[in-house]
Amino acid sequence: MVAAQLRLRNFYIYEDLATFPEDGKRREILDGDLIVNPAPILKHQQVLQNLNRILDAHMQRTGAGNLFFAPVDVRLGDNVFEPDLLVVLKDSRARLTRAFIEGPPDLVVEILSPSTEEWDRGRKSAAYARGGVREYWILDPERRQLEQFTLQEGALVRVGLFGADTLTTALLPGLQVDLSRVWAD
Repeated sequence: MVAAQLRLRNFYIYEDLATFPEDGKRREILDGDLIVNPAPILKHQQVLQNLNRILDAHMQRTGAGNLFFAPVDVRLGDNVFEPDLLVVLKDSRARLTRAFIEGPPDLVVEILSPSTEEWDRGRKSAAYARGGVREYWILDPERRQLEQFTLQEGALVRVGLFGADTLTTALLPGLQVDLSRVWAD
């Protein structure tokens, strides 16, 4: 069980999220369970900002699709997630609604915090695979590592572990992420 997980009742749905205060906490729903996490630490936010700048520059240059960062809701069936960053490619734009993303983003990025590591690597990762997320990156700011997973036969399979390397992905041709820039203060 994730330390930050809070279970208040038996089953939650997307509409329940609107009943909570805007208090800076991230709320997600998986199989009816409400998961509540505190606001991320500053190192998390710095890594998020750095990666967002790199991906945004690529998306602007190529017009490959849409880049979003938290808070934005992603609905995968009855599950609701709020990834740190996500990409919806041009061919998937039908998934964009006025209020949220209905269906799997093409790329989801989660940045680990001490309170979310088990969740991001466990149940959430499995739900992303079941939901059809094509690629999943897990960034660990403390270890300065990025794990890259791709969807293969219904499972997210790790295809790379990177530290100060350059990351590429078939989803975004031409993208080269110099990870030393991601970890920079």
